[in-house]
Amino acid sequence: MYIAQTIRQRFDRVGGHEVVPWRPPGRDGVMTGRAFFGATEVGGIRAILKVANPVRVEHVVDLRREIDILAGRRTIGIVRAIDDGEVTLPLIGGGQVGCPFIVLQRLDTDLESALRCGKLQDWSAVRATLLSVADALNSLHVEGIIHGDLKPDNILMSELGDVVLADFGSSRQLGDDELEPRFPPHFTEFQPVDTFYTTAVDVYGFGVLIHTLCFDQPFVQWRFGAAPAARIRDQLASVASQAIESLRDNLIKPDPADRPNMEEVMGCLAAI
Repeated sequence: MYIAQTIRQRFDRVGGHEVVPWRPPGRDGVMTGRAFFGATEVGGIRAILKVANPVRVEHVVDLRREIDILAGRRTIGIVRAIDDGEVTLPLIGGGQVGCPFIVLQRLDTDLESALRCGKLQDWSAVRATLLSVADALNSLHVEGIIHGDLKPDNILMSELGDVVLADFGSSRQLGDDELEPRFPPHFTEFQPVDTFYTTAVDVYGFGVLIHTLCFDQPFVQWRFGAAPAARIRDQLASVASQAIESLRDNLIKPDPADRPNMEEVMGCLAAI
């Protein structure tokens, strides 16, 4: 919590942006371990100020990567970066350290919080959300970018139905093999064999997302309770249920070469 306290106590502004303590939807505080989040406003646009935790070098590297990918980008369905820079923070033992910051557009909630609050009440809303995410991923893949960390709390939503992808700290350029991809542990029976970053990493993540939203499995019960997935599953006709289950299974195949691309996924979703 030191960095959060330091920013609040020592700085009224970071990079010209006012710092206002802010609790992200569904979070327990303003410090996540990776970054400090504060609310700000830029030109009438609600925004989040995100400052890397300088104690962990990998967190600084992740935020610099996010800045590089989002700077100047205006892709539909991708969180908008409004500003970025670097701030100097004092260390407990003396001296100073520089850490990057980025200012991002702020939406009303995220998908995880929406699930917890029961805001996705039917299959049509779920399908619209999935299609928006698939379209955004496809746009990234066309540009040679892999998101790398697709999960409900990295999908932002507005009250008007806008859906955008956020948190690009794990993103990579297509073919980047500097690190082996990280995968969620939810599917021990479907462990992927990806050894470097390809678009198939996001395809697998999208399969996990479908599983989270549409099927009453232990992962869903642990994170959100059984109700959201059970309610949505019960609204699917038997044919549609089989179709979405088949799509999920194709997306999480262990061998990345066997998974479809996001354009094919969008076609499958539109037909269900």
